[in-house]
Amino acid sequence: MEAVVSVAAARRGTTQYDLTRRLAAEALGTFFLVMAVVGSGIMAEKLAGGNGAIALLCNTLPTGAVLFVIITIFVSVSGAQFNPAVTLVMLLRGEIKVETALGYVVVQIMGGCLGAVAAHLMFGLDPVQLGSTARRKGPLLMLWTAPSPAHECQGCGCC
Repeated sequence: MEAVVSVAAARRGTTQYDLTRRLAAEALGTFFLVMAVVGSGIMAEKLAGGNGAIALLCNTLPTGAVLFVIITIFVSVSGAQFNPAVTLVMLLRGEIKVETALGYVVVQIMGGCLGAVAAHLMFGLDPVQLGSTARRKGPLLMLWTAPSPAHECQGCGCC
């Protein structure tokens, strides 16, 4: 896998790697990011003793540190997008081709799923778990979970 250097890239001092290497960088970066987020979340819940603020801090600091490291490692290879939403924005801005964007999204989803499974396995949990907590607070979530006009408030917390 050799790097392909275009004239424009040579002027900027950057190297354009082949698609296989870029896809591998996106998959690995997304894997490590999701593994760090999920893993630090699991550990934070265990260490915080029910204190939500401590749990949030214990999840945020490692996530930020890992994000810094993986961006530093992979930005020169793939652009370090690690998120289908970021890839979509890059596509809409015309900074990547449709074929490249589709490849990025596929490997980002695969890397993210494998990262979550790896984090669960590190802590002795079932590899795949379904969420059981209903997230119904916050201004944006209220838009998606708004009660119907015929709903009468029963003190359930949804209105």
